[in-house]
Amino acid sequence: KVSILTFDSDDEAAKAVFWHSSAHVLGQSLEHNHGALLTIGPPIAGGFYYDAYMGDGDGISEKQLDELETEFKASVKRKEKFERLVVTKDEALELFQYSPFKTALITAKVPEHSRTTVYRNGDLIDLCMG
Repeated sequence: KVSILTFDSDDEAAKAVFWHSSAHVLGQSLEHNHGALLTIGPPIAGGFYYDAYMGDGDGISEKQLDELETEFKASVKRKEKFERLVVTKDEALELFQYSPFKTALITAKVPEHSRTTVYRNGDLIDLCMG
């Protein structure tokens, strides 16, 4: 079923979809600018976040935050589509072999000989149930 969602104060579903998509764009920016290894990035009440491992440094500096914001805005301006892909567990493990966090999630949550979904936006492919 297709429905139109509006981002007003009474439409929590619309906000959740918006924040969810925004988390993916943030993940894309974190990977591009910092080589971050993404973990999870769910929508939350009033916004979104993305947990990411960026090494043993001191976190994100103001300059890096500005770079992230610039990349985020550029991604939005490119109007990149979100594409749902269905992959086997083995394909997912191969796709995310570079990330111990994603492989741990796949190993723990995706049953053997089953499929899972990933979403592509721009050149980011990430685990996602939709």
